[in-house]
Amino acid sequence: MSKVYKMPVLMAFYNHGNILMEVSEEQLLSGWKEFFSTGTNWKDLDKNMTIQKYNSISDKEHLKKILSMPVHFLLESGRDFL
Repeated sequence: MSKVYKMPVLMAFYNHGNILMEVSEEQLLSGWKEFFSTGTNWKDLDKNMTIQKYNSISDKEHLKKILSMPVHFLLESGRDFL
């Protein structure tokens, strides 16, 4: 997974220009799916990712990855900011 995985989380906060101070898991999931469903962004999830694999990932699996990767690392790197 490339470092682009943090973008959907930041985009959830950006909320299409209506900046949010907090986001729910549902908003994170929505931003994540919107980002990775655009063009071929899904390829950045894993070097062996195919469109079929991407389409088979459940929301629960997506959310687990969101919370364990970008959310975790953004919180760690921006403790005073986030």
